Amino acid sequence: MRKKKKPIDFRKILEWNVLWFNPNEGKIVVRDVFTHGSFREDCISAAKEHGDDRNAFIAAVKRAVMMYFWSKCEEEVFVTDCPNESTKHKVDTSDQLMMNWHIFCDYIWSHIPELLEWDRSRK
Repeated sequence: MRKKKKPIDFRKILEWNVLWFNPNEGKIVVRDVFTHGSFREDCISAAKEHGDDRNAFIAAVKRAVMMYFWSKCEEEVFVTDCPNESTKHKVDTSDQLMMNWHIFCDYIWSHIPELLEWDRSRK
């Protein structure tokens, strides 16, 4: 009898933290974007479809970033100047990813084998 493989813990493969307002706690916390299930699934799908073409893969990931994180009020935090808070600037999760987009792209591209392995381990 074949022993079933234990699924890989995705949180140990990829992690990219952003600031996020947690409405349950009423404060800004650090959150890993890969804990967003649909975003993670789209990244895996992009790896399966475009794992050999970096530009197509990155374009697919960018579409997922825009779909799940861009201009969504639940993804926004406000940044203010200190001490008088005279200016407020809204920053969403997609803004935080785009600030380091090239580094994020290198990071996720380097983890395509792990994305594919994680997908295989679930079956």
